[in-house]
Amino acid sequence: KQKDKKILEQGKLARLGSMISMIAHQWRQPLTQLSAILMELETATRFKKVNDNYILESIEKSDKMIEFMSNTIDDFRNFFKPDKIKEEFFVSNSCKNAINIIDATLKNFDIKLNVNIKNDHKIYGYPTEFSQVVLNILSNAKDILVEKKIKNPRIDLDIDSKGVLSIITIKDNAGGINEKNIDLIFDPYFSTKDSSKGTGLGLYISKLIIERNMGGELSVYNDEEGAVFKIVVAG
Repeated sequence: KQKDKKILEQGKLARLGSMISMIAHQWRQPLTQLSAILMELETATRFKKVNDNYILESIEKSDKMIEFMSNTIDDFRNFFKPDKIKEEFFVSNSCKNAINIIDATLKNFDIKLNVNIKNDHKIYGYPTEFSQVVLNILSNAKDILVEKKIKNPRIDLDIDSKGVLSIITIKDNAGGINEKNIDLIFDPYFSTKDSSKGTGLGLYISKLIIERNMGGELSVYNDEEGAVFKIVVAG
């Protein structure tokens, strides 16, 4: 238990680092747009082309950008709030929270994310922790797609159910995990990444969350295109 507690703490610190990078991607576009609005306003002022309407429109556009940036901060802050008690939540909502965090990063690397919701069920557990698992798998897929310089990089996220079971699959088209590593992928401190880019804790923590905290199962296999991570949790 002490070992797992220590590993969870280390994993949290590692995630904070990657979160800062994701915030940077989320803020880059609105900051650029705000800068453009101010430059237009400055030019219009210099050439005496400013009227009340122009100023009010600029303020409205700026407010929208600032609101977006503020919402981003709320998304990230809520993401790290620990869930105190188990609750019922829709799988799709938890997945969307993870996507909100990584969306701009994926766009930055021209990675297409396809979300396919066939059957969306409520499950019982910790929604924030579940979102963190989804984010971790998406982030790993992004890393491998970028590292391998895959042409037309893609991630598919499918949500389905069979009876009381909710099934979430996340797959990429990066060619799959080396067969000699596939049995080690959930081991603590095992990583195929450079030591500066990964701690090898993410998937171990994800497995702890799904299997120990939520009584589900997290597994991985290769298909013809790449790696497929499968989460199965009872409703």
